[in-house]
Amino acid sequence: AKVDPSPPEPPPPIVLPPLDDSDDTLRAMIEGLSAHPRLGDAIAVDSMARIFVTAVVAIANGESPRAMLLYLEPEQSFAIAERDGKVVIDPASFERYTWITGVFSSLDANGAAELYVDLEPLFDEAYAEIGYPGERFRDALATAMGVLATTPVPEGYVEVRRGNVLWEFRDPALEALSPPQKHLLRMGSANVRLIQSKIREIQASLSR
Repeated sequence: AKVDPSPPEPPPPIVLPPLDDSDDTLRAMIEGLSAHPRLGDAIAVDSMARIFVTAVVAIANGESPRAMLLYLEPEQSFAIAERDGKVVIDPASFERYTWITGVFSSLDANGAAELYVDLEPLFDEAYAEIGYPGERFRDALATAMGVLATTPVPEGYVEVRRGNVLWEFRDPALEALSPPQKHLLRMGSANVRLIQSKIREIQASLSR
């Protein structure tokens, strides 16, 4: 039998929509990464590419991404409890983030990495808009993932004390972490470990 020496045809390049009209395309592509019933809630925001880029840049720069992610804020308030005479974060507070952790953990890491590569021109365009023309958003993403993946995870109850305005971590090492790292820890150790595990999977897929 003859062997066809010609290489297989490469897949046609993906034609991306303009950044301003990219939400429907992004949603359709992201929905292919998970069957989690609340995936739609996690991406129910306009200007998704811009929100994602701005939040990632904030994390990479050690700043809080909260302003960009208010739509994900839990309805229940942060709560404290007393355990063995110590003031700690109420473990029930961590349950407020179980759903979003579940959504993130359910993502196909290889698929997420491939999706990122396909959409990178859109992200680079949004990155240029906020003051980084000619630079690669991939570098900011790598930094942000590193920040979250290496956040130390405390064991047991997490002690807090009343600060000037908000509750602070009693452990000086935790209180000295960057705002995005402290946001992550307020999700609770079990959630943090799941999130960090998925981040490492995505990091590995992106580095292949």
